[in-house]
Amino acid sequence: MAAQLLAGVQRYLDRILVALGVVLLFWIWHLGHLEWGTQKYVPTWMDDRILLFVAPPLLLAALGLVRAALAGAFAYPLVVVVGELLGVAAWDLQVMFLGEEHEPLHAGWWIAVALYVWVVLGAAWGEARARRWARIEAEETSPAQP
Repeated sequence: MAAQLLAGVQRYLDRILVALGVVLLFWIWHLGHLEWGTQKYVPTWMDDRILLFVAPPLLLAALGLVRAALAGAFAYPLVVVVGELLGVAAWDLQVMFLGEEHEPLHAGWWIAVALYVWVVLGAAWGEARARRWARIEAEETSPAQP
């Protein structure tokens, strides 16, 4: 029984380690934004919506797409900073053309989400395609069965 449990843990060890790594990376990114002076680049909505960004890599890690999960975890701070910078530019354009009496566009949020979805979907698709091609090559190079 213990040997079967150990074999099961070893089978899913990469998924477990990547899930723990993703949580650790997001925790480090979040602490970095809050504690080390980079909070000015992160909008306040990121503090309570971080779970929207941590859920896809955890799901990918659970599905075994570990490289895609790591890509999503490493992409998080980049898409947030780029999204916020483009959102500030959109806010300036809105103020310039529409005036300040209008509701804000929240363009930074939507830009960050769109970039993040693009990265996560692209990474998952790329890893699934790589696995498919590896399986096809393994079938082609294996000796013929009688």
